[in-house]
Amino acid sequence: MIVRAFFLLNIISLFSPQLAVPFFYNDFSIFQMAGGVSGFCYMSPDGTWGGENLRGTVNVRIVDQELLGISAEVSLEEGYFLYDKWLFDWKETPLTIQMRGAMDRHGLAFEEGEITFADNFRLSGQGSADFEERSIYLKSLKASFADTAHAYREFLEKPLKTLYPVMEKIAIEGKLTVTAQDFSYPEWGGELWASFEGAVSVPGISLDQVSMLVPLCYEGPLRKECFVRIGSLLSDQGRVSNLSFPLTAESGQIHLTKALRIPFAGGSVLLSSLVETTAPFSIAGKLSFENISPRGLPIPAVFASDGASFTLTLEKLSVEGSVVCNVWGGEVLIGGLEINDPVSASPRIKAEIVFKEVDLERLSEYSVFGEVKGAISGYIKDLVIAYGQPEAFELVIETVKDKGKRQSISLTAVNNISILAQGAPIMASWFLPETFPYERIGIKCKLKNDLFYIHGLINDRGLEYLVKRKRFGIDVVNRSPGQPIEFKEMVKRLETISRR
Repeated sequence: MIVRAFFLLNIISLFSPQLAVPFFYNDFSIFQMAGGVSGFCYMSPDGTWGGENLRGTVNVRIVDQELLGISAEVSLEEGYFLYDKWLFDWKETPLTIQMRGAMDRHGLAFEEGEITFADNFRLSGQGSADFEERSIYLKSLKASFADTAHAYREFLEKPLKTLYPVMEKIAIEGKLTVTAQDFSYPEWGGELWASFEGAVSVPGISLDQVSMLVPLCYEGPLRKECFVRIGSLLSDQGRVSNLSFPLTAESGQIHLTKALRIPFAGGSVLLSSLVETTAPFSIAGKLSFENISPRGLPIPAVFASDGASFTLTLEKLSVEGSVVCNVWGGEVLIGGLEINDPVSASPRIKAEIVFKEVDLERLSEYSVFGEVKGAISGYIKDLVIAYGQPEAFELVIETVKDKGKRQSISLTAVNNISILAQGAPIMASWFLPETFPYERIGIKCKLKNDLFYIHGLINDRGLEYLVKRKRFGIDVVNRSPGQPIEFKEMVKRLETISRR
């Protein structure tokens, strides 16, 4: 084997003057090469990884025993390396690899190895790789990131930002250390721990004086303590200081050992029953909050929940339970929340919404439909939002009798409801007042497959009414119930209403 390798590499050197490496052997049992490489290029057969214009030094010694004993040191100072979405410029981030171990056709065992990456990343350890099973076992490992910001940009942000644009809005600074013991991949067995000290910022939130020790993988039967501590959490809702999350790790999971109450937006949030699972990744827990009044909302609102259970994976966020929002003098209940692909550029959102006795006068102040007085209840079910716009829903609204509220509607609102349902306003008589009383409002609107369907919920003498007047005023009759309205036509109608 050694003779064949020696012969092949010397033939390559004859036809590739860029490979300036002398080779030595002794009794056909020891093979050694040392020297420089310049302008070297290669590509894997499937095209997923390769190098171009590589320049550096190589020092390799192979001893032909029962297993091939290998001692190698490789330094790359220029050129490019591509693996899938990861592209590295070795001039900006020079690489040094040192290894001592043994190899056969089944795998590689390294007694000691070290990788240094741009003076910011250093990895050392012992372990083995199985070529046939495509698995890795790490008896021990220590990886140190002296500059976490640089490591985040090179290993995560640059290669993955097209898939997850939110990564460009995340910043991490500080020192990160990862250690492993008896860790196996892809089985995710053994121990893999991370410790971090520094600062993290995500859209809308900045975390300073962060200190943490958590397992990335821990399959051991013994319970081990871990923690996350945050000196300062700053958001547009204010600052929270000295947060501490006491955690324990056991059998592939991380548990929050006691409930944690966090002051937020004039109220408080209670986090409990938090469990993180390593493989596959998921976080589950329960959130309760009261008197949350977020700043910056266009309308005053107060949120509360007596306990909403959530589960977060890389593919989906799902919430069981309801969030109650007190707004416009009534209640809005949001439940059945589900967000698919939550970290992608186009998450898909599902929800069910119920509203009770909402004050129409307050609501109409924030709409372009015109003034309406009274109270409404109703629901939005099967709501789906994709690419920032509704894809499907069923909306039902009906006025409810409230002795403390007068029921009246303006001509502007009547005409806008008619435009929404029919595409044209009602030709109102000049002698009618600007506002007049109504008996009832009932509207059902459904969106499915880019088509809207509008119905009135008031049926009288074979007619379908959206707005039913009292003794005088104007009725809004649905002249074409069930007639589909194309999405672009509905957008046109809404634009007409907004310009009135």
